[in-house]
Amino acid sequence: MGNQAGLIKPSDLQAWVGAGNAAVLLCPFQNAHLDELGLRVEEVPKGEVVATAETGAPLTRQAPSLRMRSSAAFKIADAKVPVEVLYKTLHGPTVLLATLGSGRMILLADSFPATNAGLPEEDNALFLLNAAESALGFGDVIFDETATRLDLGAPGVMAYARKAGLQPVFLEIGILVLIAIWHLGARAAPPVSHRPRPRTAIPDYVTGRARLYEKASMGRTAMRALAETLRDALQRMKAAQGPAAAEGARLLDRARLLERARSPRERDIVDFARSIHDFMNEAIWKPGHRFRRAPRTAPWRRK
Repeated sequence: MGNQAGLIKPSDLQAWVGAGNAAVLLCPFQNAHLDELGLRVEEVPKGEVVATAETGAPLTRQAPSLRMRSSAAFKIADAKVPVEVLYKTLHGPTVLLATLGSGRMILLADSFPATNAGLPEEDNALFLLNAAESALGFGDVIFDETATRLDLGAPGVMAYARKAGLQPVFLEIGILVLIAIWHLGARAAPPVSHRPRPRTAIPDYVTGRARLYEKASMGRTAMRALAETLRDALQRMKAAQGPAAAEGARLLDRARLLERARSPRERDIVDFARSIHDFMNEAIWKPGHRFRRAPRTAPWRRK
């Protein structure tokens, strides 16, 4: 029943307890239930202390001491209901028994005795067993820690983190998330256009290649390569006649003159390269000639 008391109004809980039931509320800080009872809890720095039982106090049989994780103590001067001190430390009462009608409410100023780590310490487990047995034959009993949420308003993650001292952890996680967003969203290089680049025109390509040869002082090498390309093309041509034969012969004569030049100028290289390109385009690369099918090597026969 560890999640009921903190979800109902303090007045409703008191009515339920007054009907003959018992409630064990762990109240490590001020909450609405304590306000309704006229009790105050004083928070002090954490540190393990031992709370000793009051002489003759109920529910303390065979449990003379409790191990606490803090020195928080109740202020009972303005209590609105009969209150009896069960355990106390040097700072004041730490466990109270409040009588409401025919029921009882047990209030602890520290939740440590009811935790897994706190149960084996001192007489913590034995006292909680005594508190549970006190309701046998009369009604139900609630062990509840959710009353601590009433001080937080709406129980949120940051509220719990603030109470538990975990705010730096959430701060570091937030910083890491921001860094990850920045890293994934930051541009690591200039933007690249995905538009298709226009194809380079053949004359521009020829001009660029000629300028590259000229800047590399390889003008004569370029001329020899162009002349060799022209000779190879003329050899692959069938017996050329008419204007094509005359143009081929003229280009060969021009190639011989340019090959003898020590350092052909860029203009000469570009002009000669374009002339060869135009000649080969008209005489060799004509549509319908460049992609002609090769003749069959053997006649096709049906099997």
